[in-house]
Amino acid sequence: MSLTDLQQQSPTKSLLSTDLLLLQQSSPTPTHNPSSNNSPLPTPPRHYTCPIQHTLLADPVIDREGNTYERTAILKWLVLSDGMSPITGNCMSVEELVEDGVVKKAIGRWRKECWVRFLLADANNDGDDDDDDDDD
Repeated sequence: MSLTDLQQQSPTKSLLSTDLLLLQQSSPTPTHNPSSNNSPLPTPPRHYTCPIQHTLLADPVIDREGNTYERTAILKWLVLSDGMSPITGNCMSVEELVEDGVVKKAIGRWRKECWVRFLLADANNDGDDDDDDDDD
């Protein structure tokens, strides 16, 4: 089974459907949000995405070599690849994986910052519409 096959089998169900700013996860082209005058949604920094699924990490785990993965993605990978690291090709086991709390907290902060920017931009857009009404 190839990496592409694994990516197609791994849906991004862990993300909230209402989280509009994070819908762009695996889209190679910019996604547009119609409620914000077609401004592109933010792309997560590469170090916040799973190297297997190419989606924002929701339940990040780190291996002994310092690589971070989405928990479900690396578990599937290890089963299908006979315990080989997808990045280095070295042997690794499920027991070596630990929660990556540092990355999880950083992603939480990034998501909040995105929402603040979105809300501020939306408020500014609403304010611009009100100014147009005052001119009539």
